[in-house]
Amino acid sequence: MTVRGGSVVGRYREYRNLLFGAQRYPKIILAAVIVVGVITVIIDTRFASWLNVTNVLRAAAPVGVAAVGQTIVLIGGNFDLSIGSMAGLTGLLTAVFLHNGLGAPETILLVLLVGMGLGLVNAFVVGIIRINPIIGTLGTGSVFYGAAVLATKGVPQVYPREGLLFLVTKRFGIHPSVFVYIGVLLLFGVFLHMTVWGVRTYLLGANVEAARTSGVPTTQTVMLTYVISGLLAAVGGILLTVELGSGQPSGGQAWLLSTLAGPIIGGVAVTGGAGTLFGAFLGMVLISEINSALVFAGYTSFARELALGIAILVAMTTQADTIRSLLRTARQRARLRGGEEVVD
Repeated sequence: MTVRGGSVVGRYREYRNLLFGAQRYPKIILAAVIVVGVITVIIDTRFASWLNVTNVLRAAAPVGVAAVGQTIVLIGGNFDLSIGSMAGLTGLLTAVFLHNGLGAPETILLVLLVGMGLGLVNAFVVGIIRINPIIGTLGTGSVFYGAAVLATKGVPQVYPREGLLFLVTKRFGIHPSVFVYIGVLLLFGVFLHMTVWGVRTYLLGANVEAARTSGVPTTQTVMLTYVISGLLAAVGGILLTVELGSGQPSGGQAWLLSTLAGPIIGGVAVTGGAGTLFGAFLGMVLISEINSALVFAGYTSFARELALGIAILVAMTTQADTIRSLLRTARQRARLRGGEEVVD
């Protein structure tokens, strides 16, 4: 693949070596996960039980899957504030379809298509109309949530549990949602790091103008990130419905902060162009671990919100200067190589 001014892959290598190339932030978060775990075990040894470890991962799975979509959007330099609403609406539709006799495979396929359709709405608003992503997705999220509440009058929708029994039955003592989460991480990790579209996403987030001059189809790349976000919000919505035992219009409304906090704590740059799904995963695990630790320590949900807010502020403060410096250096090197033609 040859592009005037350097190939997309060639330019990405400049960024990859500089922007968290050593994966410093994931290592820091991994250390934090271990430290929090050790401290909590000292407080209460039950925290180290296999049951609690799997419960921590299980709690992280539904929102974590949605956070993978948010991570991809963030890396592309945008935000998706409608993720919780999309998860709530698709989770609700999962229950409605099953309740009306549709089989599990057909239900899952339809719900995933609906999720992609909702993501396409966001893609159109941000990528085509070019509304600010924060305002645009906040607006579409309100529309999605309003539609779910209006259709059901806010009443949870029950469904026959046997319809999604395969997502309830544990394997090797681990809840199926954890396997789904790991599968999503692996699949989209390959997308981000081993495909041209993934490379384009990083370039887009790092510098949209440089990406455009490098031959990156910026509008299509933005739209793809939002469609993926919608798809993964739907997967998270299905897992949430399984977890709650019913489809609830407001089921995903509390997800917004978590889907942003996990990636940011894990080193994904809010400025775009930097971060990894592994870091985002560790961020989500750390959030789930802190929540579990506070429960063991006897604190209320208000304390968990406080801890989450502090963690976000610390992560943002740590990121800010480093990210600016790294981006500046990467762009300077990319410009120096701008006249070279790279064949890949």
